[in-house]
Amino acid sequence: MSLLKRADIAPPTPLGREVVPVAELGGEVVVRGMTLTERLVVTATEGRVEQYGGIAFALSRCVLDADGEPLMSQDEWEAWGTDHVEAAIGLFVVVKRLSLLERGDVEKKSSSTPS
Repeated sequence: MSLLKRADIAPPTPLGREVVPVAELGGEVVVRGMTLTERLVVTATEGRVEQYGGIAFALSRCVLDADGEPLMSQDEWEAWGTDHVEAAIGLFVVVKRLSLLERGDVEKKSSSTPS
């Protein structure tokens, strides 16, 4: 192995984005994958009671409006999710998929990336 130069490093892959229809919201939203820090916050809380706070946190960062701004705050997602549990979890599933948080997602990404 040799010492790297900055120019030798490939640029980061852009975060995945997907337009998702949400009937309970009355339209479509843009869902994006999580950054490193966002992933660490969510995965640090998985398996504990606080994991649900991780879901609202992820939605508050990764569900965007038409202008690319967060649609709701974490507290707003907590309140909205109380009335629309299935829709909130459905959005979180998309966030997780775009963030490659599931083992199968990472394997699919690796096999589809040209060598």
